[in-house]
Amino acid sequence: MPIPLLSIVRKCCGSPPLLTHAPASCGTNSDRKWCRWRTALGAVICQRTLKMTAVTTIAFGFVLPLASAGASNHRTYPLGSATGCKAHYVERILTHKAKGKTVHYIACVYVAPKAPTSNTVAKGPLISALMGGNGKPNVRPGNPGKVSIVLQGPIIAEGSNDPSAGSYVPVVVENDTNGPINDVDVSGPASVSGTVVGSGDSQGFYPTGNIAPGQLTFGFVFFEAALPANATLTLAPSYHPGRSSYFIDTKVLQANPSSAGFGGGAIVGSVVNTSGALVNGPIETFAMCFDVNGNPTGTADGFVAGNAGLANEATGSYEIDLQPNVSCPTYLVGSSGFGTQ
Repeated sequence: MPIPLLSIVRKCCGSPPLLTHAPASCGTNSDRKWCRWRTALGAVICQRTLKMTAVTTIAFGFVLPLASAGASNHRTYPLGSATGCKAHYVERILTHKAKGKTVHYIACVYVAPKAPTSNTVAKGPLISALMGGNGKPNVRPGNPGKVSIVLQGPIIAEGSNDPSAGSYVPVVVENDTNGPINDVDVSGPASVSGTVVGSGDSQGFYPTGNIAPGQLTFGFVFFEAALPANATLTLAPSYHPGRSSYFIDTKVLQANPSSAGFGGGAIVGSVVNTSGALVNGPIETFAMCFDVNGNPTGTADGFVAGNAGLANEATGSYEIDLQPNVSCPTYLVGSSGFGTQ
């Protein structure tokens, strides 16, 4: 069968886009439609479709052998009269020498396709080293390349004896992007049988200023309404990319259970500023409680004593009082203050 092969290569001193006087070896006028001007080479390339299967005839009176049919599954072949190379082949200018002549011609060279890349992020520890406590959250897999909710607790009454105090839901978010994020927020409606009965927004997540790829951040979504237990929540996270210079996390050194508090016990301990700069107060502390299976049972928060800032390497103590209606056999504690705006 006829196959398109590069038939003529001729250098040209002028610069017209097509030959005004094609050499005799270019053939008839009908063949000149294959002539191309290659500015980069300063050459006019005359192409013809020839009934040849093994060689390409060059205008200078010699033949250029083609790659043999069985040499490779992806052999190089002349572009010929085709407008482009087939899939996974790219045009290349090749050089051939014969009988003292150097000839440039266009060939199609195979380029192996790149192996598909995965969106999976190389993960570090799920829980930041800045967090303290013994909790082991039972999170589901995150979404590669995204920031997503990986664990959600039950609807909990904010005030154990006061329904008007509203409701909240513990939420855990995972960063599966390829870079750090900060200032995560989660919001969305609560509905019953399709009717919206409340709108919620989060009140901060911990860590706050630097959630590394693959890490979790812990918070809750607050609803002013007293939600029924069967309400459907449609929650979605948002965030800022990169590390924050405004929200600065401090490292929890100790997080110990205590019988202090207002009937529900407490978590007491200390934090240290390891940021390398001043952390301005108030420095908030936050605890998420889990049952023995790693499911959230509630949250609570407090402040580093004195509501003051911490210089680099300085420490401070805290107490987080727990609600009587929240069981807290295991927990995680985070802490965050403010940098310079």
